[in-house]
Amino acid sequence: MPIQFSRPSLLLFYVQYFLIYIPASFIVYTSVRPELSAYDGLRIVLAMFVGLSLIQASYLIPVRAVRVLRITPDAFWICFTTVAGLMLVYLVIVFGGSFQLVSFQDVYTLRTAMSEAIAATGSRFGLYAQSLLSAVAFPLLFAIGVVYRKRWVILPVAAGYVFLFGIGGAKSAALAIIYLPLTAILLSRPPRQIPNYFVLGLTLALSVGFLSKVLLPQQMHLTYTAVVHFRFFTVPPLTIPQYFEFFQDHPVTHLSHVTGFNWLIRYPYDLDIPYTIGMYFYNASVGLNSAFWAGDGIAAFGLWGIPLLSVLCALVFWVLDCVTAEFDPTFVGIALSFCTVFFGNVSLFTTLITGGLAGMMLLFLVAPRDSRGHIRLPRLLYLRPIVRKEASG
Repeated sequence: MPIQFSRPSLLLFYVQYFLIYIPASFIVYTSVRPELSAYDGLRIVLAMFVGLSLIQASYLIPVRAVRVLRITPDAFWICFTTVAGLMLVYLVIVFGGSFQLVSFQDVYTLRTAMSEAIAATGSRFGLYAQSLLSAVAFPLLFAIGVVYRKRWVILPVAAGYVFLFGIGGAKSAALAIIYLPLTAILLSRPPRQIPNYFVLGLTLALSVGFLSKVLLPQQMHLTYTAVVHFRFFTVPPLTIPQYFEFFQDHPVTHLSHVTGFNWLIRYPYDLDIPYTIGMYFYNASVGLNSAFWAGDGIAAFGLWGIPLLSVLCALVFWVLDCVTAEFDPTFVGIALSFCTVFFGNVSLFTTLITGGLAGMMLLFLVAPRDSRGHIRLPRLLYLRPIVRKEASG
């Protein structure tokens, strides 16, 4: 594994390595739903090892900076704030009336209400606006607030995530106010120590589960272990043997579960893949979202899909690193925080579109850069320090 954090894509790679590959290498031998033979467990582990090695191979290819005509800081921020502002205003007008803060157990009422409201509008713009604000606009503003030490930016970002959670019930939006600052703290470490701190952070997150059992009320302990131990550490790798078992005797999709491919290839199921597999294993409407090894690879091509989709993932990582080559990896990594969380739980194609990775790559492709490798701010935000300096002189 590359040790020094020198490319932004390594943040996503660490998620794949520590939260998917390593846990799944144990879970395939110990899961009971399904219960796999040792031979099948070995086949999955070998496929994942090959897939991970193919992704790592992308770090042997030198990065080539992609240079395009970068727009001016004022033009960039006018376009950015205009688009983000319009999306936010639309969400406030259309969905703001249903805003409600609920517990994680009751988020499905918010999701149902938003789905009904979106159906009533006859447009999916609300979903895209919610996704782009969560994955692109707010994380980029947070990264700007951190690297330029403009703390007044961080509070509106936190309020924005609370609003998105209150209208749509997305847990990732509520938890963003926790993992965005943690990502900033992680990436503030020396580059060679970042993987060590990443592992230390995961270890502490698991250890808190033992402390919460002793120190906290039972309900709080159960909530913590349900969110962290179960949903964060266990579900993503557990879906790999589940997808493997399901597609042993069910037709694969050949990527027809991905929008665009389904125009050319017939999709063989009535429900989306996550709900199809959830119904198969639990006989309930459970959405078993999975990262790209299972959600794209196994679902589309069976076990061979793991190395095949790993090649595509390696290409995406390399393109991401090329597009952001002229920027500070730490700054880019903070901006990619939400995309990183998305990446560990959903399809690679979903990460690119709904998870905002493609949108973030486009922004860095045209964004103006300062001497430290950050996106330059508009002149208005530099005006006050300049006036003060002239006054003092």
